[in-house]
Amino acid sequence: MKPLLYTVAVVIVITAVSCLKAGKNDYYIRTTGNVEIIHSFIPDSADINDVVQISATAEAYDACWSGLNFLLSKSSEFEYVLQAFGNYESYGECPALIVRADTVIAFPAVRAGLYKFHIYKGPDDTETDTLIVI
Repeated sequence: MKPLLYTVAVVIVITAVSCLKAGKNDYYIRTTGNVEIIHSFIPDSADINDVVQISATAEAYDACWSGLNFLLSKSSEFEYVLQAFGNYESYGECPALIVRADTVIAFPAVRAGLYKFHIYKGPDDTETDTLIVI
């Protein structure tokens, strides 16, 4: 039993170390994470059945980020969350470079009411914007 546990432990350690090492003793990281939305625009009001154009710009601050994209998700009947995500991949060094993405989301205003949009601006920083549909 002990030789089997020892073998499994050695395989796990070798696998973990080989996944972390990327050559030249650098460490490799690959993940998906939130990036900051630096600018957004939501009109103040709209008529019912209008398609409202919501625009946003997201930025990441080094060249290890790529594939920035946006997600508008519904949290309740009149509340939405706007977030931006990106892929982060590093072998230990990330050149200073601003990675930016823009989007325009067509939001259908199908019901009258006060809509709230919570916009992710960064860690511990969320801005709320409103849209009145009449």
